[in-house]
Amino acid sequence: MMILSDSTGDSSPLPATSFQDLSAVLSLLAADTVEKKLSTESSYDWERMSSVWSTFGLVGAVRFNLKVCAGIASSERAGVNLAGAGGYTSFQTADALSYWKLGDPNPAPVSGWRDVRNQILARLTSSSPAWVRIRPFYIVFGYSQCPFSLSHFRCILELLVPMAWSLLTAALTTLPSVLLIGKVSEGIQIATLALQVGTGLSAGVLGPLLLHRHNSQGVAHLRDLPQSRANRGVVVQEGDHIMTSVSRMETQIVWQTPETTKGLRSGDFWWMRLLCGFNTLVILGAYICSYVCLSTAPVTYQYAWLAVQAAILLGRYVLWARRPLLFPHRPHCLLYAVSSSIAEPLPVDIPKESLDRDAFPTLSREVIDFAVASAGSKVLNKRIEGNWRVQRPSLLDLANAAPSDLVDTRHLTTLKDHFPPTKDSTLFVHRLPWSFVEEVYAAQGLILGLNPWALGGLYLGAVLAKPKIPSSKSAKIATRPARFLGLTAVHPFREHVSRCSNRSCACTHDRFTKAGITREGYLISNLVDGSVESYFAPVEPDLAPLHDQFLTNIDRCRSTSRSNGPGYVEIHAATRGKDISRMEQQSDAWVHGEGGRMNLSFVEKAIAHAKTKRHFEDDCFLDACGVPMFPATELTMKAK
Repeated sequence: MMILSDSTGDSSPLPATSFQDLSAVLSLLAADTVEKKLSTESSYDWERMSSVWSTFGLVGAVRFNLKVCAGIASSERAGVNLAGAGGYTSFQTADALSYWKLGDPNPAPVSGWRDVRNQILARLTSSSPAWVRIRPFYIVFGYSQCPFSLSHFRCILELLVPMAWSLLTAALTTLPSVLLIGKVSEGIQIATLALQVGTGLSAGVLGPLLLHRHNSQGVAHLRDLPQSRANRGVVVQEGDHIMTSVSRMETQIVWQTPETTKGLRSGDFWWMRLLCGFNTLVILGAYICSYVCLSTAPVTYQYAWLAVQAAILLGRYVLWARRPLLFPHRPHCLLYAVSSSIAEPLPVDIPKESLDRDAFPTLSREVIDFAVASAGSKVLNKRIEGNWRVQRPSLLDLANAAPSDLVDTRHLTTLKDHFPPTKDSTLFVHRLPWSFVEEVYAAQGLILGLNPWALGGLYLGAVLAKPKIPSSKSAKIATRPARFLGLTAVHPFREHVSRCSNRSCACTHDRFTKAGITREGYLISNLVDGSVESYFAPVEPDLAPLHDQFLTNIDRCRSTSRSNGPGYVEIHAATRGKDISRMEQQSDAWVHGEGGRMNLSFVEKAIAHAKTKRHFEDDCFLDACGVPMFPATELTMKAK
């Protein structure tokens, strides 16, 4: 129990309704806000440091450090409120989204998650109401930022100001206890002051600054991007991050470099978690010692201590409410585009003229890779658990072979027209999952109609003729690409087994349980990318109508598709508190005759500019770091 001395020097218990209750109430009131300031990535550095100025609220600092020490995602699973700290971990949390690394063949690993609510990617927006109720593609190229250089006073301040704030933090953290010097035991006084200095410098300065400075934003600096990439007009390539969310109705494509594509973030580093564990012990020690020291002080000094703590608490709340920018700032300028597709858009209406089976636009590898990654991200963001059916290696065989208008029913074919194949090739039927097909069309600017795949386990397959495995005498065959022959419908072989009239029939076909059968009765070795084995048997009379209905549904799905966006591309630059944009008409946004690639000449200029610009001379202002299309004169604004 807390003890105080009266005027005669005798000690008596402090009434529980006065000092102890008031301290407890103030501590609880301040704890949540302190925890939020430490957890939120958008907090200023001085706000993080001020979180430990007062003893009231240290409980919030303990909770924050304990979360990081125990693991942020693990803490949330245990029922702890993250208070915005999800951005410091790459593991799945309630508000995190799956960012699939393009080129990964399987569902993204546990480190493929990101909570971007308080990060640079939260600035993405479209400036036109035309994007409402459709799915914009946010293509994030990178950011520009003034470099750190000790030859400029602006950067010197970036070192001096945190040092000044650190000294102020240490002073304010210990100020109430300094009032008690000479009034309490020297040993407990020294221990209290030492722990409070440790709280201020380690838990208030070192820990939060390291956690924030080492946290990856997942976006590359423009100067680190190779100029050749924008030259080629490739919107996506291996290593980029893809995020598709149905609830947010958007897709993000974030360009990456080998450095930015790494998974772990600052809250996952072992040394950071160890430091936060140490900070937890230091804060608890300072908190307990403060009250032990206070309990032996005279009553007058106890209330003086309380008054100073309350004054610091009130001053901190006023600063937090006003949020002045009391810190040198080298802002990020994010360059991104908003588009309805990543390749030249397909026409909404299917052409009425007859199909030329020997000459049609084909799917590029970039579109296929994007569709696989986007489908994977979308499934994970729906929090759906189950078997992953989108097999990237199999689908890559469609590149430069299958038509860009993939489910155009004019491509339907019958296997009897192609079987048996020529002696140097083999027929395969590659499964086309709905989630993949949907993203293939989204990548080309179309939103398909209702899902036709939801019909009795049937699926659509692309028939490919592939060269046989080469021998020493026929090595040249290996260089030949697969040839697209058409589309066919397939149902699982188990549907045939379930209709066997007797058990011996089912046992005879047991080895085909993973196989499939086409509408014409041809046996496919497996349901992913199986080879055409032979003609098996006519399809059962009750299954044939299902095939016909399925193909009708596919035709209806394609014919009811709609455009994914307006006929222009928005180009944006976003910096602190401001976002400006330009519009590029569809005719100027795409390079026709070169595979429908996007015109990225503005990105090429931005990369070159970022590598050579004079940041601290004429090209930048204090609160704006411009790019060629959006100079600092347009981006600059008064600090809020």
